[in-house]
Amino acid sequence: MRGCSYLPGSIAKRLAGLLPVVCFVLSGVYAQDTRLDSLQMLEDRRIADMYSYTGNMAAFLNRNRPDIGFASAQAGFVSGDFKRPMEASSSSAYTLATGGIKTIGRYRFLADFSYRKTYDKRLAWSAVQDPYEGNPFIWADSSSGDWDRDHIYATAGMATLLRPSLRAGIKADYNTGSGARTSEPKPFYRIRNISLAPGLVWNITPSDELGVDGVVTFLQEENEIGFYSKSNVLLYRLRGYGTFSRSPFVSGERRRRGTGWEGGLHYRRSREKYDLLVSAGVSQRNEDVFEGVARKQVTGYYTGTGFKGLLHFSLGDVHRGKAIRILYTRRNGYADDVVFNAESASYASYSVELNLAAWTTAGQGRRSIKWDITPSLGYIAGSDHATGMRFTAAAGGGTAGVTWRRQLTERLRIRIQPFAGYFAAMDHSFSVRNDQVIIQELVRPDYDYFSRRYAKGGGILGLEVTPGKTRLIHSVSFRSDIRRAEKKQSGSRTLLQINYLTYF
Repeated sequence: MRGCSYLPGSIAKRLAGLLPVVCFVLSGVYAQDTRLDSLQMLEDRRIADMYSYTGNMAAFLNRNRPDIGFASAQAGFVSGDFKRPMEASSSSAYTLATGGIKTIGRYRFLADFSYRKTYDKRLAWSAVQDPYEGNPFIWADSSSGDWDRDHIYATAGMATLLRPSLRAGIKADYNTGSGARTSEPKPFYRIRNISLAPGLVWNITPSDELGVDGVVTFLQEENEIGFYSKSNVLLYRLRGYGTFSRSPFVSGERRRRGTGWEGGLHYRRSREKYDLLVSAGVSQRNEDVFEGVARKQVTGYYTGTGFKGLLHFSLGDVHRGKAIRILYTRRNGYADDVVFNAESASYASYSVELNLAAWTTAGQGRRSIKWDITPSLGYIAGSDHATGMRFTAAAGGGTAGVTWRRQLTERLRIRIQPFAGYFAAMDHSFSVRNDQVIIQELVRPDYDYFSRRYAKGGGILGLEVTPGKTRLIHSVSFRSDIRRAEKKQSGSRTLLQINYLTYF
């Protein structure tokens, strides 16, 4: 089931980072600033970036954005027992990435490529790529082991001006990877994910625009277990949040195949001193899960739906201003079991996040400071019909942070970005009619995780260097993120990360 606020299991994915390409949107209003100034304005969200807010590739087109390339290397490590039961005790990830933007005539192109190597330690109850991506029809065994994973991510996009008031864009994303556990029964997975995202933006007036975009996704995951094992295994076939079948297993194959779509709409009004954005999007995914070697048989069907709404309003300019952002997300999932020939399990998650920000600069832009306060509320619920299990958890909290930048010399800048927060479950409940091993080992610990009170803190320290007589920009940053539950609940989780990035 999806969580609210912070999921330690998703840290390994975030170790790859958000590729810097999304930070290159620059309008003519800020053309007098240097490339590094412009990148920092966007990273600090002192410019309303329609591409990063909406994902609409047509919004990527802007006449005065610089052509720029990047290359990066990143290493990260996360460890601790404040985690969900099907997550690794510790994980390390190493990422190499490159990409950039190029303008040719009326067209602007985007491309990036990254490779990530991940090592997971002491990962139990998981024999698939991601046990928490939503689909409950997964394989698991009670043994624990280490995983090695390799993933490749690639993106290519294009935006152009069809008419003076009409922009169009399209983007393709490709993700392929594989992973295996090094210990018996040596489960293995391969995954391929392809998505295509077209978009249009229509300038109704010089200060008003309307955008529409969509995404079509095709997914396939293949799993194998026992083919490279010297002994039989007791395999658990999970079919919900507590329902399962268990049997001795020699070897077998599983396949998850699905399609998904998303649709979005946004309206923006931009004036000299304020910017307003309202956007909404819906999504749905449908997946079938098969098992068998010579003959594939359907074991379950999964349907997931989602909604996202965003309101953003900023007042001022890049040197002095304030902004408010409200984000609402909803996710629902439903499992249909072929054994029961009916819906067997479901989950729901809702979250509302409010961000209040204010910033100012001094010394002709040589110093800047930005304050952020982000309170949030979240709710998650899961149910399994066969076991009579149901749990709910509602949590609230928030984070506060500051981003401080200073130009130390003509070619050296520093960034200090501390943050802290606190989250607490305000209401939670758990009930089960037929208690058994999966409830005890997976479902109840998951409920305990979402019911904890915890504090978080950390920060980023970064340096940017611009050598003389060259277009290169070098950036090095260090990040730490610590989450610690209250003493009576115990548990902590620590993330450490180092990143090197160069623009050219």
